[in-house]
Amino acid sequence: MRRRKRFLVNIDFQIKFIFKFCLIVVIVTLFMGAILLFMSRNFTTVVIEDAKVVVKRTIDFLLPLILETLLVAIVLASISVFILTLVISHKFAGPIYRFRKEISALKDGNLNVNFKIRANDQFQDLAKSLSELMETLREKQISLKDKWDKFKESVYKFTSNNEEIVKQGKEIDEILSYFK
Repeated sequence: MRRRKRFLVNIDFQIKFIFKFCLIVVIVTLFMGAILLFMSRNFTTVVIEDAKVVVKRTIDFLLPLILETLLVAIVLASISVFILTLVISHKFAGPIYRFRKEISALKDGNLNVNFKIRANDQFQDLAKSLSELMETLREKQISLKDKWDKFKESVYKFTSNNEEIVKQGKEIDEILSYFK
């Protein structure tokens, strides 16, 4: 199995994709912390500080712990989500990159493009459909060129002196020869 050399093949798409998921992790983590603080606002906690028993509001006791825990959770979750979304986005961006590259070659007249992508990538059905389309186009182009050559040979036998027909025939030849 061939491996891609670069994980960021469509940098703009992949960075936005990763950023959105990391942002979701940060928002959800902060929201969970806010809910925990909100729910503990009316409670008290008994704490032993400097060998004294002290009664504190639970929010005053938990706030530093919650903030530290949230910070660690956000960092670890963001790193995990970054790696996971990088791998996932690669399975989308890679085929899109390949499709763009092949479509560019097709635009230049190359009918021998290949839309095959890696087995684990997304868009397998699209790649298969595009490959079938290309095969059909190649067959039609070959058939059209063969029929044109036969037609041209027949017409030129009878009208070799007619410059307009010869000119139109050359124009059609140029169009047909555009495709490789």
